[in-house]
Amino acid sequence: MRKRFNKNIIIKLSALIIVLTIMIGVTIAILPWVNSLNTTQGREDLERFIESKKAVGILIFIGLQAFQVIIPVIPPIQIIGGALFGTFWGSVFSCIGLYVGMGIVFGLVRILGYPFVEAFVNKKDLKRFKFLREPDKVALIFFVIYLIPAMPKDAMSFLAPLTSMDKKTYFLYVLPARLPLVVLSVAFGASIIDGNYSLAVILSIIMIDIGIIGFIFRDKVIDYFEKKTKSKKQSVQRDELKSNQNMKKTGLILLISSVILTIIDLIFMATDYFSKCRVEFLQYYNLGSKNQIIYFITNYGLYWFISVAVIGIVAFLVSIKIKKKK
Repeated sequence: MRKRFNKNIIIKLSALIIVLTIMIGVTIAILPWVNSLNTTQGREDLERFIESKKAVGILIFIGLQAFQVIIPVIPPIQIIGGALFGTFWGSVFSCIGLYVGMGIVFGLVRILGYPFVEAFVNKKDLKRFKFLREPDKVALIFFVIYLIPAMPKDAMSFLAPLTSMDKKTYFLYVLPARLPLVVLSVAFGASIIDGNYSLAVILSIIMIDIGIIGFIFRDKVIDYFEKKTKSKKQSVQRDELKSNQNMKKTGLILLISSVILTIIDLIFMATDYFSKCRVEFLQYYNLGSKNQIIYFITNYGLYWFISVAVIGIVAFLVSIKIKKKK
C-alpha cells in the first residue's frame, strides 16, 4: 500500500511538472502577442487577421477565450468577439471557448489534484474558500458566486474540481451562471462596432454598476455561505463584522464622490461650451471630434454618476440595518 501510494504521488508530481512546464512555455511564447491585445493597434490587427482567415479566425478566437480562463492575462476577449461576429455568434463562440477552458481546468485539477491548484491560486483565496470543501450546498454556492460580478471567478474555477460536485452538475447547472455577463460583454462590443452608442452606454452602465454591486456585497455573500457550512462560527463572525464595516465605508465613498461628480457635471452642462458640443454631436451623431466625445461622456456620464450614488445609498443603508440586527 505504501509503495502504491508513493508511486501515485510520483506520477502526479511528474505530470504536474510536465503540465506546468508546457503551460509556462506556451505562455512565455505568446505573451508578447497577448500583451498587444491591451493596445488599440493590437486589437485591430487581431480583428483584421480573424476577418481574413474566417474559420481559422473563429478557432483562434475560441482558443483565446479558453486561454483567458486558464491564464487570465488577456483583456475581456468577449468585447472583441461582439465586434467581430455580432451579438449572437460572438456569444456562441465566447461560450464555447469558456466551456473549453473550464473543461481543461476541471480535468487537470481532477487528475493532478491540490498541488496544481496551488500553482495558480494565491494562498489568500485558498484559505478564504477553504469552507467550499464541505459538501453542503456546494453547487448552489458556486452558482451564486459565478453569477455575481467582481467575485474571484478565476480562483473558483480551479477550486470547483476539488469539491464533491460531479461533472454533470458543474457543467450543466453551475457554469451557465457565468454566461449572462459574457453575453452582455459581447453585446457591448457589437453595439460599438455598429455605432449604436446609446445601447453601448446603457450596457456599459449596467456592467459597471453590477460590477460595483458585486464588489460591495461579495464579502457578505461569501460570509453568508461560510456561515451555512461547518466553518468555525467565531471566525465567520469576525469576517462578517469586517465586511460590514467595509460595505459602510465603500457606500459612503461612492455616495459622496458620485454627488460631487454629479454637481460638477451639471455645472458644466449649463455652460455655452457644452451647448456647442451638444449641437455638434446631434448634427453628425458620431464621435469624430473632441467636442462630440466631451458631450457624449458628460451627457451619459450623468446617468452613471446618479446610478452609482443610488448604489452607495443602498450599501450604506444595508450596513446600518445589519448593524442594528446584531
